[in-house]
Amino acid sequence: MHPTYDVCRFLPFNFALHDNAHALISRQQRVGMLGKLDASRTSNGDAGSSSTAIKGRASPSCPDQNQPIINTTTTTMEKVSASFRKTVKGMGNPKALLHPSEWKIPPQPGALSNSMRWSNHDLDPIEPRRRVWTKKDFIFYWMSDQFITPVWLIGSTLAGLGFTMREAIPLTFFGFLLTGCVLYLNGFVGAYYRTPFPVYARTSWGYYGAYFPIVCRTILALFWLAILTYQCGVIVEQMLIAIWPSFRHFPNHFPESAGVTSAGLIGIMVYWAIQTPISLIPVHKLKYFFLLKTIISPITFIAMGIWGLSQAPTGPLIDGPVRMTSMSKGLAVCTGLNAVNSLWATFSVNVSDFSRFSKENKFQWWQGLVFAVSGTVPVICAMATANACEVVYGSTVFAPNDVLALWGNRGAVFFCGFGWLIASVAGNISANAISFATDFTALFPTYFNIRRACLAGGVISILMCPWKIVANATQFVNFLGAYGCYMGPIAGVMIADFWIVRKKVLDIREVYNASPSGAYWFDYGVNWRAVVAFFIGWGPNIPDFAHAINSTGVKSTNPYTYSLSWIFGLVVSLVAYTIISKFFPPTKSLSYSEVHVDDVLQYDEDGNVMQTEHGIIDGVDMQSSGSMDKEAAIVNAKLANA
Repeated sequence: MHPTYDVCRFLPFNFALHDNAHALISRQQRVGMLGKLDASRTSNGDAGSSSTAIKGRASPSCPDQNQPIINTTTTTMEKVSASFRKTVKGMGNPKALLHPSEWKIPPQPGALSNSMRWSNHDLDPIEPRRRVWTKKDFIFYWMSDQFITPVWLIGSTLAGLGFTMREAIPLTFFGFLLTGCVLYLNGFVGAYYRTPFPVYARTSWGYYGAYFPIVCRTILALFWLAILTYQCGVIVEQMLIAIWPSFRHFPNHFPESAGVTSAGLIGIMVYWAIQTPISLIPVHKLKYFFLLKTIISPITFIAMGIWGLSQAPTGPLIDGPVRMTSMSKGLAVCTGLNAVNSLWATFSVNVSDFSRFSKENKFQWWQGLVFAVSGTVPVICAMATANACEVVYGSTVFAPNDVLALWGNRGAVFFCGFGWLIASVAGNISANAISFATDFTALFPTYFNIRRACLAGGVISILMCPWKIVANATQFVNFLGAYGCYMGPIAGVMIADFWIVRKKVLDIREVYNASPSGAYWFDYGVNWRAVVAFFIGWGPNIPDFAHAINSTGVKSTNPYTYSLSWIFGLVVSLVAYTIISKFFPPTKSLSYSEVHVDDVLQYDEDGNVMQTEHGIIDGVDMQSSGSMDKEAAIVNAKLANA
């Protein structure tokens, strides 16, 4: 039996059964691969030259440049064959998989970190082959992210605060525009230095200090992944009822205390079975799914909005009056603005997880404007639809599944439900599944990559029984809804450090240098300036944060600062970090000049990593190893990046 490719091509758990990861292909295939590489090199006119390289600004020359890298001698192939037989033998032993060492991620080409404890291939800078997101792709991505259920429900929040649709439009646009500015500032780092959020966070928080924002983001992403999976499963239930009306009377085998019905659980599991495999697609290839959503979801949202306006061109949610809350108009404006800002408070911190796939070496400012426009449209459609439901059916409902339940046209319910299904899957994957997976990978890079973590997150999200969380853990849901007050200070620290203190200058080698002598190690792995600035921005809102979780046991003391908690925390922490760094500058890290990833890595003609600055490929020292190790590293680099 000869496995055709590396197991990681097909399974989220790419088993590293032996240290020789390159032994996961057959002898015949390795001969063929080596022969193709040798033939390609010969066809270029010089059998002894190395593969054509796409060099960066100051890429070092490849060692052993005048020597043939491929050497298919009998001794070499005997070593490969023996290693392969050893691997197959190991795969046939189920007990081997129970040992933790067998689950470790194999070293990948281009790793800049000096330890697998801190990084793996999914945390490394993105090589040219995966820099495929163009301006058009980012437009599709922002539209894809904004046409989702949580943005739709912003209309419900604003209506509850007493705003009509005409008043909600400028408030929503301005709120998303502010968030778009923060997305640009934090997204620039990913596009320019090609690093994900967990790695970027180390430059401002330190290697150990970065665990705080990473863990915060991980917990939020996991719980919202679970909760939105449950909420979107209800939409699937409505679709199943539209196809088979008898499904509405599906017998329930759960007690009322379970928080879910049998039919509801079926809808959740159907949704989960669709969402989880899609989340395993490599991130740079998800742009095609986001394109599909950009076509389907806006049509669904706008069609429902047009239906609402055609049924009720006027009404309380459009012209007023809307029942006001007990709070003043000014406080209502602050609360509504904060609701819009906080919706993307987490993503504004980890946007570099996606911006690093940008084809260009920069992140365009105009994307913030696209973000604001594409976010305002769903709110308009939501309020128009809810207004029609109140006028026509006498019931003000905002939740998509509640709206679909009021309709009698089965075809309309199914097709609108399908649009919502695509919207929910894409939104939950981009905002929660990938974010959780990237952060979880940073916590355990030796054992998890993004694909493994996506699968783990999908399984955990169901095991958490999110229907129980929504039904019984009201205070915990309130805690999740109040995350803007501490995500704002985290974003403020990162923006101040990169744009003001460092003036956009990072040394990519030091970013991955996890040693006490590294530039971004700071004091014992923690940048105390970031910690102090965070608490200065978060501290004033702690009482109201506690009040939001337990309104009966804790008094509200700073309603206006908490009503603008995201903006307040971001601005105060940004200013505090800047002032602290002015008087107590991180002198060591500021002494380094800019070093870009393309100054350190060398690439082949396909944009794959071929060589690092220190001559290390796939954990093999190219300057001192024999031809067997060299050819194995080259072939495994090709396979790993395929």
